[in-house]
Parts: sequence; structure tokens; C-alpha cells
Amino acid sequence: MKRSGILAISASAALFSAPAFAGQQPPLGVAPAVSAALTFPTCSSYCAAINSDGSIARAHAFTTSSHIGTGEYQVLFYSSTTSEKNISKCVWNVTLGYSTFGGDLSPGFVTVAGRIGTTNGVWIHTFNSAGASTDTPFLLEVSC
Repeated sequence: MKRSGILAISASAALFSAPAFAGQQPPLGVAPAVSAALTFPTCSSYCAAINSDGSIARAHAFTTSSHIGTGEYQVLFYSSTTSEKNISKCVWNVTLGYSTFGGDLSPGFVTVAGRIGTTNGVWIHTFNSAGASTDTPFLLEVSC
């Protein structure tokens, strides 16, 4: 029992040592055109596997992804090619990871927030273990 308490304290310390958010989001620009997913495998729920360059490896059928800057991404969800999916009341879960079944990333951190200027997207910021913004692939799930 004492040993599990030590592990919990270590996990808490790791959470509190994560880098602080490095800055503000830039304003929402023109979103990429939405099209039915013909170029990537689809998820049945609102989810996305995003490569480090911001391209979509897998996602919900009507999803766009943009690489905004080093370690900075936006992912926008739509119900159709013309209808935004309001995810403002949903839960967003993101983790660093490859879209492939296997592989191992270097340690790092990731933050997620609702995308300023819209209700159909999230802002993702990835960091390396030293706290520097770094382009890193990630996996995102939106649960409503």
C-alpha cells in the first residue's frame, strides 16, 4: 500500500512539472474545404489520428486538420460537407502517438482546448520533454 502511494505522488509530480501553455492561439483563419473522406480511413465516432505534419491518417468522415506552426494544430469536425459539428459540450481527449499499430514516441506533452472562433474544433499544442514546441503525431477522440 505504501508503494502505491509513492507511485501516485510521482505521477502527480510529473503532471505538475508539465510545461505551461506557451501562448495564445492565433485567430481562426479560413478553414480548409470539407469533403467526404475519400483519402483516409474513417472513424465511426468523432476522432482523428493526425501525423506530425498535420495531415490526417484516420478521422471521422468530415474532418479537417491544419498544421498552424511548430507543435500547433487545429482539428475541425463537420456533420456533413456543409454543416459544422458543435463539440463545445463534448469531452476532448488527446494523447501523443503514431497512427500506426506499433511504434514508440519520445516522451512529450500535449494540451487541447476548444478552438477560438468556432464551436466545431479543437486546438492542439505538442511539446517535447524539455517543454519546447515540437511537431508530434497525436490521437484525438471527441466524446459527446
